[in-house]
Amino acid sequence: MTDLGSVCPLLSRNLSEARTRWMGTIHPSALPTVRVEPLPWGDADALRNLSLNRAPRPDDDDDPDAVTILASDLVYFPFLYPPLLRTLLGLTTPRRPGSPSPKVLFAYKVRSLVREQPFWSAFGRHLLTSHETLLTTDFAGRWFHLESVASRVTTAPKPTSWTRFGEADDIHIFLCTRKASTYDQPIPTDDEHLMRGAPGDATSADSQFELMLLGDLFSPSVDE
Repeated sequence: MTDLGSVCPLLSRNLSEARTRWMGTIHPSALPTVRVEPLPWGDADALRNLSLNRAPRPDDDDDPDAVTILASDLVYFPFLYPPLLRTLLGLTTPRRPGSPSPKVLFAYKVRSLVREQPFWSAFGRHLLTSHETLLTTDFAGRWFHLESVASRVTTAPKPTSWTRFGEADDIHIFLCTRKASTYDQPIPTDDEHLMRGAPGDATSADSQFELMLLGDLFSPSVDE
């Protein structure tokens, strides 16, 4: 778990209290190992010092899901978009040739689409999904592919249709995969250049992200 250095002591206390509650319901051997570390967005030194980047990763070369980055409620102040994007790019850059890039599971609630759209236009392209079919649409995006997480109720007399997880609360859960073509691309140090996109990407920012949010993300449902 990461946050600003000044916030980490509070985060550590909250984590300690949570572990105390977990002890009553989870066997100690099953408790996860959770560390709190400072990571100011855009701070290259803090990124290099993360234990994630210093310690060996299990099955790093064979399992693309060995490391998953959980990101929740991060898109709010526009001036933080460039350092946030740089940090996510740093976390998902493979540590050596041939290694997989960690995926990002990103939770996002729409608050001000006009203010938030520039981040998503720079961050990624969206993949429309149904139950079994992956349909690709070239949404404005530079560095990542995004796939919405789908869900359905299976306890009903008849299984319900697949829908976007979080749709009722206007929440989006994206599984984000770094575009392999960007692995070796230098990350621009200039904020404006970074938000325009990856070097060599001629895709221009437009309103397609808004259309993705406002439109139907899924093809007709599949009943089993």
